[in-house]
Amino acid sequence: MAPNVNLQRRKRLRDTKRDIEKLRKELVKQEKQQKKQQKKEQLNLVTFYFANFPYISISEKQKRTESNFEKQKRIESNSEKQKRIASNKEKLRETKESRE
Repeated sequence: MAPNVNLQRRKRLRDTKRDIEKLRKELVKQEKQQKKQQKKEQLNLVTFYFANFPYISISEKQKRTESNFEKQKRIESNSEKQKRIASNKEKLRETKESRE
């Protein structure tokens, strides 16, 4: 009867070791899935951030400011042209009136 008890004890030990190993593997799988999910969430957050707040390089910013400056110059020159045209029209009216 003693050898039978030892055999049962060894079987139980083996079964518990097997169960512990299965549980450990399952935990490792769950941890990997959690890490994967966290990485996905971080990636989604980063893509959301870049989609809503696009990164503009320094050279691009410089080009934009230069082009804005040029646009401003053009606007100013256009307004000056309009003033000149208006003054020329006024002069034409005055000359026409003086001729009459």
